[in-house]
Amino acid sequence: MKILISLFLILSLHFNILADEIPLRIAVIQEFSQFNPITLNLASTEAFMHFLHREMTTRNSDGKLIADLAEKIPNLIHKKAIWIIKNKANWSDGKPVTCQDWWLGWQAGLSTNTMVQDKGMYSKIEKIEWKANDLKKCSVTYTNSNWTFDRDLPYPIPYHLENDVFTKWKNQREAYDQNTLFVTQPTHAGLYDGPYQISEFKLGSHFILVPNPYFYGDKPKIEKILIKYIGESNAILANLKTKSINMISAVGFPPDLALSFSETEKTEPYHVFFQDSPVFQGLFINHENEILKDFKVRKALSMTIDKKKLTDAFFNSKLKPAETFIPPTSSEFKNLPVIYNLDKAKNLLDEAGWKVSDKKYRIKNGKELILDFKTSAGIKILETIQVYICNEFAKIQVGCNIRNQPPRVLLGDTIAKGEFTLALFGNSILPDTSLTSLFSSKEIPRKENSWAGGNNIRWKSEKTDQLLSQFDKESSAKKRSLILKKIESEILAEVAFIPIYHRKEAAVIPNNLIGLTYLSKGTGFSFPEKWSLK
Repeated sequence: MKILISLFLILSLHFNILADEIPLRIAVIQEFSQFNPITLNLASTEAFMHFLHREMTTRNSDGKLIADLAEKIPNLIHKKAIWIIKNKANWSDGKPVTCQDWWLGWQAGLSTNTMVQDKGMYSKIEKIEWKANDLKKCSVTYTNSNWTFDRDLPYPIPYHLENDVFTKWKNQREAYDQNTLFVTQPTHAGLYDGPYQISEFKLGSHFILVPNPYFYGDKPKIEKILIKYIGESNAILANLKTKSINMISAVGFPPDLALSFSETEKTEPYHVFFQDSPVFQGLFINHENEILKDFKVRKALSMTIDKKKLTDAFFNSKLKPAETFIPPTSSEFKNLPVIYNLDKAKNLLDEAGWKVSDKKYRIKNGKELILDFKTSAGIKILETIQVYICNEFAKIQVGCNIRNQPPRVLLGDTIAKGEFTLALFGNSILPDTSLTSLFSSKEIPRKENSWAGGNNIRWKSEKTDQLLSQFDKESSAKKRSLILKKIESEILAEVAFIPIYHRKEAAVIPNNLIGLTYLSKGTGFSFPEKWSLK
């Protein structure tokens, strides 16, 4: 115990010293990972991607698609588009960003040995070509003429640094992921093409950002930024009070804590920034679990959670209960009827063969109805909601085994590998974007494909696959909206997962910070080169 206390004091002293020389110190509650944009799999890492990396297009705070690394968004003609990379776009060692860099990012993500979230962003491209005398003019041939050609594109990675690494390790499963310079030498000059580069990196602790002198855009006005991981939400306030941090990222920042901070902000040197979000909190189901393969069991669970009571109790009715995954910010959003009904839930379990017994839980074929349940350890509000849901399940004699894990393990490894039965976490549905990576049966991560794909719930539905394909091919936004409603109806009817509540993202912002905007995902910062401290 004395050793732990001493270590805490040393770390506190270290960050207090840093506070004197670093003007902006941002806490993140969810642990971050390395910053290779190809193998990115954590929201806490993605939240800071715009500091370090730029992609061809991005979305502004209104959700509108805009050119970023590209000069402009081109037209798609006969499955081809000509993309022009900004002339002044350079890596942080001064080397120009070229089509060859983009080609390598595409190849690394396309490899069956690389673990990526969305394989579709790589497989939708057939070729990337360029001429030796014009390295920034990229001719891209797509596999189809889908309207999604200009979004969800591969990031470029520095060919002059990463090609040798990728070539050496590409034939071994997940070997490139582990040996990339982004992992082995994250402070190496030349890895980043955003306004900042990493000068110090310690996994599980912190990283420090300094300006990239070769960035093509506005020169960053803040000379040094600390991002500090604080795993326990209860420790956030103490860190604010001691000024070891002066800002809190939205990622993992519990809404109940944000609401309590907002009540006292008038007397503090910060304010709480709230933003409507496309993120919903959901109870996600592993469809390869033998018990949950049964629709009646899934439906019973969905009807057992009183979401209105949950949001009233934990968020003082500031957040909306969710009966759909489509966010209230979307034009397709519609209030759906509440499905809470304990009597129907009990009847469904009876019909499924799970009978009431003289024991605590229902029994079928001698087996008790007890489900493993995971969420992010250390985030108190999620752990408390988890207990609430388990208490709801107990009303229909369903049990929980709580097996929580640190967010970096749960969200970065466990979920993708299907090592869960039920899991509580957040997910986002962005406006006018493909949902194929989330729900297509072709996007289920497997060991054989190096755990690539975003369909972590392992949902399989021929009807959903057909609708997703129609959605991606439909050029009319009005017709896509109608297809989206059909996708929503199918997924909710089959209880692919259980939406719990719609989130509002919140962050603690120093009063002297100006120029801040968010990405449309709600938890990521955008264009930090425009920030300044007055």
